[in-house]
Amino acid sequence: MARELLRFSLPALRQAASKRGLPVAQRSTRAQIACLLVRDKLLRDAETLYARGEAGYPARDSAYGTVCDAIGTRGKGAILDIGCGPGLFAEELLRSRVLSPAGAYLGIDPVRGAVELARARLSGDPRFRFEVGDAEAPPADGPVDCVLLLFVLSYMDTHAADRVLRALQRKFAGAILVVALTLRSAFDRKLGAGDDAGDADELRLYLAGHLAGRAPAVWDPTRFECYRRCFDACYRLEAEETLPGPEPQVLWIGQPRTELPRATR
Repeated sequence: MARELLRFSLPALRQAASKRGLPVAQRSTRAQIACLLVRDKLLRDAETLYARGEAGYPARDSAYGTVCDAIGTRGKGAILDIGCGPGLFAEELLRSRVLSPAGAYLGIDPVRGAVELARARLSGDPRFRFEVGDAEAPPADGPVDCVLLLFVLSYMDTHAADRVLRALQRKFAGAILVVALTLRSAFDRKLGAGDDAGDADELRLYLAGHLAGRAPAVWDPTRFECYRRCFDACYRLEAEETLPGPEPQVLWIGQPRTELPRATR
């Protein structure tokens, strides 16, 4: 979507941002303003859906069990879930009994409607809290053992993803990071590529490493590979798993690095 906005001039993008009341820095580029406009549209659309009592994004129930297993084997008791949505994963965490009786969970999301639904869903368990918050300014009001970024990283442009991962590494130097990505949302379709029924198969082959050294026919992996470089710059990969489900998905688990290199993007 942001790529489509790059057809417009810088003054036109600035005007669109101004109409929406979005603050734009003097030296912002066309790409940065386009990403800002896309983020604003996603948030507005999500608020509309949640106001009707609907989940803004589809559930990834088939993957949640694997994520719970990954957390449980590492004995993490204080969890920060960034981009928690309406509490679907938190509900799975409750059902799985991964969170210990003395554990604590804080979910943050920029969409107020999502937070309200999550609070209602988990209202009977005081271990679960939900707040309106931004990934680029995560709260640091207590110890955190595990940070979750489940199916949210690909909604960020690569610059924002780099800033978020660096902020997490600095604030929660002792916490593991768990990232889940759906490849379809982390890749961009190549210009002119049709709606090919084999899209998912191509993504699975890429994830399996069979397409190493040659470009996929339908998908451009540049953005996905940038997310991975940003992750590797801030965290040492401890485990990588393919998640179950109809869509190709991947799980990364990392330990924070002691030092950060210069920004990758």
